[in-house]
Amino acid sequence: MNLLAIVKNSVTTNRHFSFDSESRLYWLKIVISLGLISGLLLSLKLWAGARFYPLLPVLDILPPIPNPIDWMILLTILSLLTATIFSSKPNRFIWATLALVSLLVFLDQTRLQPWVYEYSFILFGLAFFSWNVQDTVERNALLDSFRIVIAFHFFWAGIQKINPVFLLDTFPWMISPIAQLFPESTTPLFHSFGLLVPFIEAGIGVGLLTQRFRKKAILAALLLGVFVLWTIGPFGHNWNSVIWPWNIVVPLLAVILFAKTPDVSFFEILQPKNSRMKLAALVMFGVLPFFSLFNAWDSFLSFALYSGNLNQASIFMSENVQARLPEHLRGLVQPDTDGRYFLLVSNWALAELNAPPYPEIRTHKRVLRSICAFADNPLDVTLSMSGRLSWFNRDGRQMFNCPQLH
Repeated sequence: MNLLAIVKNSVTTNRHFSFDSESRLYWLKIVISLGLISGLLLSLKLWAGARFYPLLPVLDILPPIPNPIDWMILLTILSLLTATIFSSKPNRFIWATLALVSLLVFLDQTRLQPWVYEYSFILFGLAFFSWNVQDTVERNALLDSFRIVIAFHFFWAGIQKINPVFLLDTFPWMISPIAQLFPESTTPLFHSFGLLVPFIEAGIGVGLLTQRFRKKAILAALLLGVFVLWTIGPFGHNWNSVIWPWNIVVPLLAVILFAKTPDVSFFEILQPKNSRMKLAALVMFGVLPFFSLFNAWDSFLSFALYSGNLNQASIFMSENVQARLPEHLRGLVQPDTDGRYFLLVSNWALAELNAPPYPEIRTHKRVLRSICAFADNPLDVTLSMSGRLSWFNRDGRQMFNCPQLH
């Protein structure tokens, strides 16, 4: 079937959105594909092309993909996602997309952004589905597995924000574009609202799973998406644009998956029954993020992106090392009070890749290695890392120098 026929078939069979399970899965496929396409286009240098921010492969022995093959892979992924949107049986396109995305993530952990992780899981479920109209039981089980993903997305995102960094630093920064529209005397009131945000967001996740509060939770999810886009979007801080589409996609998924589902109960959604996808969703999105509270599971896989509670890394260096850096990187380096210079790893990643760094100790140490190459004296470069707060202990500040990387 040629592309024109696929488009015609897609349009004629799904002219309007309805709340039957077939239509929900159809629109979910479209929204997820468009979300991933948008994220890829907004972070092109994360996926292909020359860059100075280091690749962080899972295994050091893995070679990078040479240019222009990396661009060919990225264009192939975009083409496959476009075909997924229009195809009535997109399995082969989705499997090929997941294979290529997995390869690129395996060659650079920075690419395992939270939106990539979430979209990939949903695409994985869609790839297994038969796309047979009569396959109602499997389709409903698949929709329930995606409901688990979105509900726990909100739940853990709220739980992660129960920390002093979010209350005292991250939230005041986020809300400042809104607070500045009002008299200065009201600023403390806006800041105090940060006490409620974690519980509101976690409550959205719980509410989506319940029949009684589902409508209110959907509305709250939409309002939260508007709030985040206002604060970090082009009319706010204009920051980290790669996650703007994610903050549109997730509330839309809440509508697609949960709207007009009065007969779908809490226990029906969470009970794995004979569905492996539901069990996988419960483990990966419901259980494993709990271990991040003990610093035993990665932050980005636990919806901690907006929490402020991430491993923050700064690279301190001597003047000689700073002078040897590429010109575009020297512009991000700032003088320190003791005559040295420092570079915030997050600023580097956002400036070059338009994506935040993968915030784990193992990845930050490997970023340090790329700066050590410019030092004659290996002690001229130091990585200072403020550890992520867990609920039960504080990792504290850790220091690493170049010799400690070997």
